[in-house]
Amino acid sequence: MNNPLSNCLVLLAEDDEITRESWSKILSRFTREVRCAENGHIALVMIEAQKPDLVITDLEMPVMDGMRLTSIIKERFSDVPVIVATAFDDEAHQVPEADAFLTKPIDKEELKATMAAVMQKSSLV
Repeated sequence: MNNPLSNCLVLLAEDDEITRESWSKILSRFTREVRCAENGHIALVMIEAQKPDLVITDLEMPVMDGMRLTSIIKERFSDVPVIVATAFDDEAHQVPEADAFLTKPIDKEELKATMAAVMQKSSLV
C-alpha cells in the first residue's frame, strides 16, 4: 500500500517528554523523519534551519505556545501546514490559522488520516 506520508519530514513541538516520545514513535512508522522540539521557540529555530513538510504543535507550551508558533509559521512559511493538538476541544477556535486540530489523547489512525488530509490539501494550493 502506498503511503502518501512516507516522504514527509514532520516537526513535532510538544513540551511533555512522554507525549513527545510516544508521538515520535508513532509518527516514525509512517513518515520519513520526525524532529522534535520542546517548545515553540526551539521549533521556530528548527524550521528556519530546515523547513519541514508539516508541523504538529501542542497548544500549551512554555517559552512560546502553539498559538504564537502557528501564527509565526503562517506569517513566514505560509506553505507549511500546521496541525494543532490540544486537550480541550474548545481551545481549537483560538488558533484560526491552523490547518487542522486534534484532541488529545491522540488516536493513531485519526492522526494519520488528519495528516494525510492536510498534506493533500496543501499540495493542491
